[in-house]
Amino acid sequence: MKEEIERIEKLMEERDLEEEEVWVWEECKKGLLQLNLSKSKDLQQKSRVRWAMQGDDNTAFFHGMVNGRKTKNTLPGLLVNGEWVTKPNLLKRETMRHFRRQFSEQYKLRPPLLCHNIKQVPSHFIDDLV
Repeated sequence: MKEEIERIEKLMEERDLEEEEVWVWEECKKGLLQLNLSKSKDLQQKSRVRWAMQGDDNTAFFHGMVNGRKTKNTLPGLLVNGEWVTKPNLLKRETMRHFRRQFSEQYKLRPPLLCHNIKQVPSHFIDDLV
């Protein structure tokens, strides 16, 4: 299919294609796309089979997967005020500072809510709700 696509694309550069050639080119493209999709699904299924057979055992494969995930999820450092920080204790401190600032309230006193005519649950239903 690849060779056929290449051949037809060379013809495209030289002249306009006939209707049948355009149809062949489109079908080859669809077929190649379908083959690539099937190949990726096959590889995905093989990886699942391999994980099912070897993944939960105490094997080099399992430890490789765990260490790879750990490496992928690790932060090597942070850029803080234009300076690259890599020491773990400084990373923790800067992370805590960031989230404290994100989740702290600017206003210590909130204005009261004045909502008149709000429907309330009758007092004899409150115990049932609790």
